[in-house]
Amino acid sequence: MTNEQLDKLINLLNDGGISNSTRIDILKPLSKGCIYTSVCDLKTKALNNTCPYYFIKNSDKYVGVVQNGGSDLHWYLKKAHRGKGLMTSALKNFILPHILSTKFEQLITIDGGEPQCDFIKSEKIALRVGFKKINEKIILPGTSAEHKKCAYRITKKDL
Repeated sequence: MTNEQLDKLINLLNDGGISNSTRIDILKPLSKGCIYTSVCDLKTKALNNTCPYYFIKNSDKYVGVVQNGGSDLHWYLKKAHRGKGLMTSALKNFILPHILSTKFEQLITIDGGEPQCDFIKSEKIALRVGFKKINEKIILPGTSAEHKKCAYRITKKDL
């Protein structure tokens, strides 16, 4: 999913969690400010349990989301709430312990093809919560521009 699509899911949850095409079901509250959910496509009636989402709340509104793609995570936080430690705290204290309760390690990639400031901020969050950089590649994506794509790993003992 893109950041724009994740932002729409946050807005949908704040508006009640259901639209003509999508329903967000809360599977488990992990804390007062973090919930574990599934997203159902109402057009196909498909429940997307293979890709759960964690939503992060600040006061009375949801402001962030982490999409768990199994072998990778994609996180997004609304701009007005960045730099306050919300994503770092939710990942370290609730989301990663929940994910790592059923598996030994979690991998992520951070793509330098995104705006450079997003790459740097995402990398800072990853390193703060305990991810270790395991690979860095320069990729030529078919244009004259080069960018980095880095891989990171965290295990239960890194938390």
